[in-house]
Amino acid sequence: MAGQASDLPTPPPERLGVPSRNPLPLSASQESQVRDIYYARVRKQCAEEIKGVYSSGLLANPNHDSNTIPSAAFAACALGRTFTVSFACRTEHRAMNGCMKLHATQAERTEELIIGNNYFVGGAVNPRDSDLKISNAGDGIVFNGFKFFNTGGVISDLTVLEGVYEDTTDHIFAIVKTDQAGINFGHDWNNVGLRLTESGSVKIENVKAPWADALGWDASAKKPDPAVLGIPFGTLLLPTIQLVFSNFYIGIAWGALNTATAYTNASTRAWPFGGDNKEEPQEEFYILATYGNFLAHLRAATALAEKAGQQIDAVYKDTQSVKDRAKVTAEARGEVAEWVASVKVVSTDVGLRVTSGVFEVTGAKATSTKVGLDRFWRDIRTHTLHDPVAYKNRELGRYQLLREVPEPTWYT
Repeated sequence: MAGQASDLPTPPPERLGVPSRNPLPLSASQESQVRDIYYARVRKQCAEEIKGVYSSGLLANPNHDSNTIPSAAFAACALGRTFTVSFACRTEHRAMNGCMKLHATQAERTEELIIGNNYFVGGAVNPRDSDLKISNAGDGIVFNGFKFFNTGGVISDLTVLEGVYEDTTDHIFAIVKTDQAGINFGHDWNNVGLRLTESGSVKIENVKAPWADALGWDASAKKPDPAVLGIPFGTLLLPTIQLVFSNFYIGIAWGALNTATAYTNASTRAWPFGGDNKEEPQEEFYILATYGNFLAHLRAATALAEKAGQQIDAVYKDTQSVKDRAKVTAEARGEVAEWVASVKVVSTDVGLRVTSGVFEVTGAKATSTKVGLDRFWRDIRTHTLHDPVAYKNRELGRYQLLREVPEPTWYT
């Protein structure tokens, strides 16, 4: 066995990963599932046309008008072809796609745009900044203004814009191409943490989007669609995002704990002046107790986050259609928001405590910049200021004492 092992090739040295322009793409199975849902819905809308083709016998007629029988015509044309499909069946393919696009919902079109192209999506969405205004341009809307913060926009393919519609208090979200003259990033992000997120300012000048892309709006009436935005499900995104944030904090804290553990095992020295001197840091009572306490709290936070995730999954379950989404009650939405608020409080407290406390069990040399142990605290300290956790505590207090679920806000 030893001889065989020596014949194995030497593994290449481990290298730092190169940041991807499109991080965390869907797996093949996830992408296939989304595509199946999309195509199943739009094909259902074209079923009458396909059925008419078969019942009229048009497929047997080589002189048929392919524009009137899109899906079946393409299927018939593509039968037995491989490389020639793209040009031999061009007309049938365009007609089929036209039918499918005509009947696709806004959500389906958006899913296809993002997932079909593996696009990375950034966002200029900060409701506290009311400087981004939206005007009506007839068949579209025009964004003009400024956002002090944006998320991932500099490296994104698409950007979610949010602004206030003219002469109203209504907000509109729309997804636009990032690479255009009207989107200008300030490149002024210079904060203590999250340094690679490029979350600085962005100036928006005459960026247009069709009314059909105003998310959740009735394009013909140019008003919010109450069937989409006027129901509790329409605000479920907010606790979902808050749960994502909480998992950020837990993940950062785990990173700090694991990095500190490796450092202690490799470099920390036992303290020689304590009166109960030990040979190794792994024998020091306070070091063991501190690591044990951090582990216990992080495991508890992780378990709570898992529970909250299950609760929010249960609300999202079977809500593919607008009709199903209307069944989600304000109470169900509020209950899951309080599960998420609980995670936010605990993950913030534990995250800050662990990321700052690891220095107490690693030693003075661990503050060296080359160790990089400070990055965990800097990142979590920066992001936990996104919205004050004190208001989550108050919200939970009202829930416990008065059984009140929170009113949906931009942060709840």
